[in-house]
Formats: sequence, C-alpha cells, structure tokens
Amino acid sequence: MTISLDRVPRAAWYLGGAYVLLILLVAAGAHHGLDRAGAAWLYTEPSCAARLAGARASVVFAGEVCLVYALLLGAYCTWRGRPLVGAWIVVMLLATVGMELVFKYYFVQPAPSAFLATLARPACDAAGPAYPLTVVPTPSTLPSGYATRATYVTVLLAALISGRSAWLGWLAWPLLVGTGLVLAASRVTVGWHWPSDVVAGVLLGGVAALLVIGAADWFRWLRPAAGRRPRRRPTQNDGGAPPRLAGGGSGASGSAASVSAGRASSGSRRKAAPPRRPPAPRRTPG
Repeated sequence: MTISLDRVPRAAWYLGGAYVLLILLVAAGAHHGLDRAGAAWLYTEPSCAARLAGARASVVFAGEVCLVYALLLGAYCTWRGRPLVGAWIVVMLLATVGMELVFKYYFVQPAPSAFLATLARPACDAAGPAYPLTVVPTPSTLPSGYATRATYVTVLLAALISGRSAWLGWLAWPLLVGTGLVLAASRVTVGWHWPSDVVAGVLLGGVAALLVIGAADWFRWLRPAAGRRPRRRPTQNDGGAPPRLAGGGSGASGSAASVSAGRASSGSRRKAAPPRRPPAPRRTPG
C-alpha cells in the first residue's frame, strides 16, 4: 500500500522536521544542559507511588504487546472492508521498530545511568518490576522505543475513535494522547532514558501514526452515514407519478392536464407523422 504526498497530513511534515532538528542538536551536543536538568527533575521529584506506577506500566507498551494492539486494529479495519489499511497499521509499527534499532546501533547517545547515579532520591519500600518481556540491549538510547510505540498506538486509536464518532473524538484525543505522553515521560522516571530520547520517540511515533491516518482518510468511512446513499425522489422516467404542473388546477381539470402533459411528453419521443393531404373533390356526371 502506498500513500500519495497530497494525502500526508501537514502535521506529519512538522513532526518529521522537528525529529531531524532534534537529531542534529543531539549530534552537536547542544542538548546536554536541558537533558540533565529534565532528567534530574523527572528522576528525583516523583513520589514513590508515581515511580512504582511508571515501572509497572512498562508492560503496557512493550514491543510484543503493541504488536498485539496493531494486529487487533488491523483485524478491525479488515472486518470493516479496509484490509490494506489494516496491513498498513502493522507495517508502520514494524517500520518504527526498525528505525529505532538503526539509531540505537549507529547513533551515539549513552544511557543516563552514570549521571543518575550522582543524584540522590529517597528510596522506596517496594521496587517496581523491570520489563517482564523481551529486552534487546543496545549501545545507545535514542530514540525511546517505548515512547515511540506509546505515541503511535494512542494517536492511532484516538483517530480511529474520532472517525467513528465526532463527539467521542473530542474526548479521545486529549485522554489517549495525554496518557501516552505521561507514560512516555515515565521512561525518565524509571532511569532508562534521557528526556531527548523520549522526545525523539514521541516525534517518531507521531509521524508513523499520521502516515497511517492519512492513508486511511482519517477513518471517516467508519461513520454509520458514510456508507449510505442519499435517497432520490422518483421522477417520470423512473415510472412514478408525473410531476404536478405549476399552473394545473385541482379535480378533473388538474388530472386532465396531467394526462395531457404525460401524453405530450411520451408522444414527443415518437417521430412526427407527415401531414395528410386533403381528399380530391369527387366529380359527378353532368
């Protein structure tokens, strides 16, 4: 499945440009001050309850779980008669995973563990669990795959709900996307990523989701009235009653005018007969 450039949402171009700009800033080392300030605040300020919730939420957008989300959304679109959209949802999720691995192996962004070890924060009684599923060790941490998948799934689901119901979309966009952003920021709280890693993941996931949304025409075909055709009034050619004349009367005169109009319209289709010649005068013997 391909998508033409005119169907790409404008926001996808903005997010893509912001992602490239962020990569250039990180490569130039201009991010260190903001990264350390943000990491120090998100790592030390949250309470024990918030830290525990962030650690336990790690499974919500794990790679394997998000693949199940994508398969379910793809199956739903296939059931609604859009199999290519369903396949595009899964393909774009796998594309974000591939781009994440490329950057984490060929881009230099060390983990924040060395810097976070210099910070003091109160110890909590119960430590949260780590990833219970597959973990792939990488030499770099940019972008955050968890933030990428959280943004991709929440934006896609919000657009799907908005396409199904406009008024539900007003609730889905802030609630779902806001939840995804909060969970993405929790990667700094648990000490696994820099803030720049999270921002890069959010931008990457947003671009991927908008590409799917553009290809799916913003899921407008999910609305109940999208598949209905407007009813057409019956006309004379459809075999219905002939239209009433503007100047026609009521009663017998009106019906006679309608019949005359119908005969005139039907007779106009036939070829006009040639005029008859007057009969020759008869001669009588004189």
